[in-house]
Amino acid sequence: MSTDRTVTKVLLRGAATAVLACWTVGCGTPAPVAATWRLDPTSPASHEETRLQLTLRDTSGRPVRGARLRVEAHMSHPGMAPVLAEAREQADGVYAARLDLTMAGDWTLVASGELADGTVITRTLDGVVVR
Repeated sequence: MSTDRTVTKVLLRGAATAVLACWTVGCGTPAPVAATWRLDPTSPASHEETRLQLTLRDTSGRPVRGARLRVEAHMSHPGMAPVLAEAREQADGVYAARLDLTMAGDWTLVASGELADGTVITRTLDGVVVR
């Protein structure tokens, strides 16, 4: 068998594996997890600590435990670096992070990471107004 055929066979096998993985895991389909956001203070101020609480529940309402999550806060103003924080599990399905939102204005919060079973999750909260 020529080298070109061998490479093509390996590439096709890899593509088939990727398609199968997407089919079984559900590529592009959000994990069936509901996220509830809570900010303290509810009306954050710039350069003051904001505590974020994110509660994850499955479709049956049970807590989603053991997720590894990171929070990114993005300001709508172009050129601003995101504020990053790790969200740690505080109770069953309840994750907490501390943020220092560096400027007044509109922010978007993005929590992303992996559930305990390896499923990738991303949840977004738009319209956080920092005074």
